[in-house]
Amino acid sequence: MEFRTVGGETGDGLRVSLVGLGCNNFGRRLGERESRAVIHAALDAGITLFDTAESYGGGRSEKYIGKALGARRHEVAIATKFGWSGGAGSRKPSRAA
Repeated sequence: MEFRTVGGETGDGLRVSLVGLGCNNFGRRLGERESRAVIHAALDAGITLFDTAESYGGGRSEKYIGKALGARRHEVAIATKFGWSGGAGSRKPSRAA
């Protein structure tokens, strides 16, 4: 697996796999067990970048990722987005938050 450094002008940025895993089907088309299998296969392939959002699978995507990673959480970077669901408690993105 190839890796890239994201951010950090002096080379001290976040090092992630060149290939990331899009997690938009977790909790929507895939249940927790199937999502776990995909996540573990990605880890075995060297993938360290996971892309998700609070709106994916009604919030289940993030939950499934967290459960599946468990003690391996420190091995990956999770890129997530928020403010899309519009449900109770959602808010608009702000640096002031």
